[in-house]
Amino acid sequence: MRIIVCFLLLSCRLVVYAQQNGTVSPLFRRVVSTPDNKVYDTKAWSAFTGSPVRATPLVKDRCVYFGNAGGDFFALDKKTGDIKWKYHTGAAIHSSAIAENGKLYFSDNRQAVYALNETTGKLLWKFAMDKKMDYPWRYD
Repeated sequence: MRIIVCFLLLSCRLVVYAQQNGTVSPLFRRVVSTPDNKVYDTKAWSAFTGSPVRATPLVKDRCVYFGNAGGDFFALDKKTGDIKWKYHTGAAIHSSAIAENGKLYFSDNRQAVYALNETTGKLLWKFAMDKKMDYPWRYD
């Protein structure tokens, strides 16, 4: 038991040391200050999606991408919050999206994986997995 406690304390100390010396691992989030040390604490915009959003949005370039429990996947303008496009899957989307080479990838609660065009929201392909697997947490 003493070894476990020592290991945990040493791990915490290493994380603090890394944060203080600017060598933070990508696994750890950090607060980034602006050059003029301003704090931005006012809401720029909000968007009504019609259903709960239960996954982390993907922010890439000028867009925010996410799905909702109603089966809609959105691309919003990062500056204004305006909807650029919306794609309907027909099943709740509780997975976070990833983007690569102009494509967005995510899954819905029917275990279907989607690839959409990042700019237009057009379906590029859809892959339905063999069977629906039950998972108790229901979210990402």
